[in-house]
Amino acid sequence: MKQLCFAIIGSLLLCACWGGQSEKEAEEGYVNMNDSDSYLNDTLDLYEEKSVSAAADEFFMDFFFHFVDDERFQLSRVVLPLPCTNGDEDFTISPARWEEMRTFIAPEFVTSVYDRDADLDIQKDTAIKRVNVWRIVIGRNLQQNFHFHKVEGKWKLTSYSIHNSAQTPMGSFYNFFSDFCRDTLNQEQHILFPLKLVSTSADDPADRTVEEIQRSEWAEMSEDLPLPKTQMLSIDYGQPALSENRKIMLVEGLSNGLMLTYRFDRTNDRWRLYEID
Repeated sequence: MKQLCFAIIGSLLLCACWGGQSEKEAEEGYVNMNDSDSYLNDTLDLYEEKSVSAAADEFFMDFFFHFVDDERFQLSRVVLPLPCTNGDEDFTISPARWEEMRTFIAPEFVTSVYDRDADLDIQKDTAIKRVNVWRIVIGRNLQQNFHFHKVEGKWKLTSYSIHNSAQTPMGSFYNFFSDFCRDTLNQEQHILFPLKLVSTSADDPADRTVEEIQRSEWAEMSEDLPLPKTQMLSIDYGQPALSENRKIMLVEGLSNGLMLTYRFDRTNDRWRLYEID
């Protein structure tokens, strides 16, 4: 059964990794606003928007794929200088500083968190005009919120804010998940074993295979799961937060076709992963 479980995991995902900043840079890089005139003079051509199809702006995920994949396109879709807030402090990020920050550098996957299965398709709602992308630094009480708006039919990053995770609506769950990702021992303490692993046929959604992962199998299997090590991006489409005790985390690859869900519940103030599908 162990080999079968690994085969199912292999069919669900490709190994994922994050590029970009160190944890220290993630915290300190946003308040160092040193500009560079020579940089601006050398890169003015980057602000000319790269042509993409109109369909790329229809759904946020399609836009975001281009946004993180193409530096020139990204710069054309950031309102610079970018207005920012950190507590009571307001400041701006210059074009040169934005490039130095390298915030969105080739992430392999993004997440989004829901309370109900019925809300999983909200990202396909073309009426959505505002999306927040949360950047969570693993092991820090730090969350960075990037505010995207659809302006004249085009998605643009319009502002940015920094928060203590304890002060955000999803902060409690994100803090738990941040700790969950750090080591397999902590994960085992927050998993309901045997853990259900559900795979669905691409040809027939009703054709589902359910396997059970035992505690002794978890450490090896978890090596192939998309669990962030230093940071994660989580997309907030405006989905309703109705439950404090149930969360569905959707993981989507930006370039590799990955899509799976982690399902958590909380009993007696203790979060546990009970199913992956």
